[in-house]
Amino acid sequence: MFITSTWDTRDETPSRVGIWLAGNSIGGLLSSLFVFGVGHIDDHVGPWRWIYIILGIITFLWAIPMYFFLPDEISKAEFLNPEERWIAADRVVIAGTGSTEHSSWDVKQVKECLSDPKTWLIFSMEPLAQMPNGGTQSFSNIVIQTFGFTNLQSTLINIPYSVLTASIIAGTGWLSGGYHRLNCILIICVIIP
Repeated sequence: MFITSTWDTRDETPSRVGIWLAGNSIGGLLSSLFVFGVGHIDDHVGPWRWIYIILGIITFLWAIPMYFFLPDEISKAEFLNPEERWIAADRVVIAGTGSTEHSSWDVKQVKECLSDPKTWLIFSMEPLAQMPNGGTQSFSNIVIQTFGFTNLQSTLINIPYSVLTASIIAGTGWLSGGYHRLNCILIICVIIP
């Protein structure tokens, strides 16, 4: 979220964040296929350990290019020339997103944030939305198995759910970026189910 808001304007951020968050669901789709494949490994290590080993190695290897190529600030983006860096930094300031160059913590801003009712509404919305989501995510395979499917088959049955979720998240991100008056309605429509 921070990186997206650093580089994009307020109008661009919702659709881009929607794409980022839809990536979690695409990850669910890919992980279902990955777990199905790794689940067929039959050795002394065990499939669940192989999942951790493989994903741990991939995460470590991905961290290396991120460390070297993901800039901390727009002014440090070596893939842009000086004029492009100036334009990129200026467009987010003009659009009202603000500059993150040479920023620092300010106690007054922290107090202002903590006294804002919107902060507490957003904070309360997250755990309230994630509690039922966590239950369905954690136990969906167990519920699916009660219908007579095997462990591995139940992981594949989650693929349509992941596609649907990714579509809804990306779609609501796109709608909220283009139609600002729909934001509250979209939140309600996504949270209620």
